[in-house]
Amino acid sequence: MKKRILQLRQFVTGFIGRITVKIWLSSAAVGLVAIMLVFLMSQIFFNSYFLDLSLSRNQQATLSALESSDASMDYVVNRLISICARTADFRLMLRRIRHNTDGTDKQLNNDLQEHLNELSTCHPLVEAALIVSPDNTVYYPVARSLDTNRVSFTMGYPKSSFQRITFLPVLRSPFTADGQSMPLAVPMTFSSGESMLYIADTAAAADAMLYLFLDVDSLNATLDLYNNSGVNLLLSPEGRVLNYESDSPQALLAQECGLAQAIDAWDGQEQTIRLGNWYALPYRVSQHSLYLVHMVSYNELIAPQREIGHALMMVALSAIVIITLAALFTAVYLAKPMNQVNRAVKAIETGEYTASMVLPQKDEIGELSASVDSMYRTIQAQMDQIRHERQAKDHMEMRLFAEQINPHFLYNTLEHINLEVYNHHTQNASMMIQALGEFLRIGLNFGREQIPLQRELEHVQAYITIMNHRFGQEIGFTTDIPESLLSEPVAKIILQPLVENSIRHGFQMESSDSFIEIPTISIRGALSDNMLILSVIDNGTGFDVENARRIMHEDPSLQKHVGLSNVYHRLKLHYGEEADIELQSIPYYKNTVSIRIPYRNAAERSKV
Repeated sequence: MKKRILQLRQFVTGFIGRITVKIWLSSAAVGLVAIMLVFLMSQIFFNSYFLDLSLSRNQQATLSALESSDASMDYVVNRLISICARTADFRLMLRRIRHNTDGTDKQLNNDLQEHLNELSTCHPLVEAALIVSPDNTVYYPVARSLDTNRVSFTMGYPKSSFQRITFLPVLRSPFTADGQSMPLAVPMTFSSGESMLYIADTAAAADAMLYLFLDVDSLNATLDLYNNSGVNLLLSPEGRVLNYESDSPQALLAQECGLAQAIDAWDGQEQTIRLGNWYALPYRVSQHSLYLVHMVSYNELIAPQREIGHALMMVALSAIVIITLAALFTAVYLAKPMNQVNRAVKAIETGEYTASMVLPQKDEIGELSASVDSMYRTIQAQMDQIRHERQAKDHMEMRLFAEQINPHFLYNTLEHINLEVYNHHTQNASMMIQALGEFLRIGLNFGREQIPLQRELEHVQAYITIMNHRFGQEIGFTTDIPESLLSEPVAKIILQPLVENSIRHGFQMESSDSFIEIPTISIRGALSDNMLILSVIDNGTGFDVENARRIMHEDPSLQKHVGLSNVYHRLKLHYGEEADIELQSIPYYKNTVSIRIPYRNAAERSKV
């Protein structure tokens, strides 16, 4: 009869649990899926929206930078032409440079000062100007100190690199110690028959080379004036970065992204070019055979979306919580009649069913309630006998479980958690569940035989936490292990059985005879002769060392419980004959079980 009641209760309880959980999970799952779909679609939409918006803004900013820089360069070139080609004195000077008629470069340099100074101040971007003859004679403003070692007719570039007015890559300024300049090279030639000054097509055809050194910092500041992100690059027709040094992060970025090849293949129609995680916005600089390319990363483009993404995430999480709670409330409401039937079954089981608890409704649950009431009337006389039989059976099961450490420990821990929940001690129950979960997670370890020593200590801590809750004790637990040893892999579950022995036998926690006021356990670790020594020390009642050694060497399969022998034989299998266990006992003061295992990292460090 007792068996029938237990089966009925298990069925009803299981049915109610399944119905409640299914309703809850189904409702929550639908809401969760809907929220996730909305969230993902919103993310996709906002990513695309802000990407297009940011690209459009960067394009407008780059166009503004292009117009500003283009106007500045046009002004510089026009001013240069105005000063050089339209000034008779300058044409005469160039003729003198060509024929070197004066026989003295110093006098010619003095005569050129007015023109050089005018060229040097023709625009705020121009830092200085100088003229170099084919024989590398330099004519420069005497007001500026010049490092002639940095100046040559072609500045170290092949003559084929010069095609009329040519912008050269950034180099160290010949007028400052550490500054940088971007040279604007103008190959000039003088026509004797026409007495005219021309811009030569190549450096080879030039009688002199006029260089205007542009302040690259000011130039880059002008280009970056309209952009808050990314980098602006001036490229030569060959795809070479002009406004940054070749080893600068900006030039290296262009090289890594393959910007030169992309520009070479660019048809002038595409507004953006995708280069990995970067976007390139290319534009042609009119009349100067240059390209202005604004490069900006994908992360910078969608940066505004991240804030919206975070807000959407918070909204989604809030919605998930609300939907989960609403689904739980609905599930509980729908399962309420079943809970009433469950309470009736529980009342029958505990002998508190003194009045009819049949539900008035005429559905399946009402019929189940009537059946429960009918069953109660047929077995009322046998309840006392069933109760006594169950108590006897439970007592016998407890004794059998006492002979098996793991089932015994798990059973009692779960029972204690159930009692804490039943008594509404939710905080204690939660802490025990966390400790039990940690204990089982570390113990299982996905089937691996080794775990870091730190995890083994956490396994012990979880076990002690559970035992403290179960017995209302405060077992002091300390460790003294060098930090360098905490990552050392060891065979799993070699310390917890020893700690369990300390608690069960040393402190006698499961016996009413326990009288140790401040039970303490300490685990120490040290290295000695390439051996790792782990010691479990307690202040319990102690043990017979000789008897413990005898038990330790016995076959663990012949014993009734897992303990010292199990640990000893597992150490032998895992580490070989080098592993050993040492025992010492001073009752109520210091009882020590020391494990000696080979320290694997010692040989590796000796090779370094």
